[in-house]
This record gives sequence, C-alpha cells and structure tokens, in this order.
Amino acid sequence: MDRIAAARLISLEALVKAARWARGPIELAEELWVTPSVLEARCETLTAAELFAVAGVENE
Repeated sequence: MDRIAAARLISLEALVKAARWARGPIELAEELWVTPSVLEARCETLTAAELFAVAGVENE
C-alpha cells in the first residue's frame, strides 16, 4: 500500500527534476513535499530504466 501511495504522490518527472540538484534524500523529499519514508517507498518501486533516468544516465 505504501508503494502505491508513494507512486501517486511522486511522479517520475518530478523525481527526475528534483534529483538533478538535491544534495541528499532529505532535501529531495522536502522538494517533493513528502516524507523521507515516502520517498524511500517510491525509490523501491523504480525500474532499471527509471533509475537510469533519475541518475541522469542514458539507458542504451
């Protein structure tokens, strides 16, 4: 249930944009207006392609 809520609260687009400049998970969670535990739940559901997008790496 937490993962479903986290996915609804944090879009991939918002996560990618905020991850580009946030200096850590607490700052990232604050920017996304969620708690660190919600951010953690969202990150646990990311696919490999989504992880590459968040990291700013081209997936070939």
